[in-house]
Amino acid sequence: MIMLKVIGTVVIVLCLIVILKPFSSEYAYLVRLAAVCAVFTGAIIAFDKIIIYVQSISDVSDVSSAYIKTALKITAVCIICQLAADICRDCGENALASQTELFGRAAVLFISLPVIQTIYEFAIGLIK
Repeated sequence: MIMLKVIGTVVIVLCLIVILKPFSSEYAYLVRLAAVCAVFTGAIIAFDKIIIYVQSISDVSDVSSAYIKTALKITAVCIICQLAADICRDCGENALASQTELFGRAAVLFISLPVIQTIYEFAIGLIK
């Protein structure tokens, strides 16, 4: 239900921006900025609930909390880098957006190295 509210708000704001832009691009920009901040705040609140839920699941399961934390860090890096890249593209900076995405991929790889090492050691243990 909340998804419909967010999409409805975004569509209304989009219509408002399209109407305002020919008359006052400054006000259209402010409306756009306010909408982005509102949606981002809602996303942060939703992610907080997701994190609490995932942590409660990890408490009752055999999965190590280190793996859960790593997965959450990787998800956060992906979301932040995608947001930054989208902002760069909106400003017409495609090269900067590509470099931001490249940095995000490198950061994900760096964060996942301990998990990769554990998988490697497990595989070596199976072979021996």
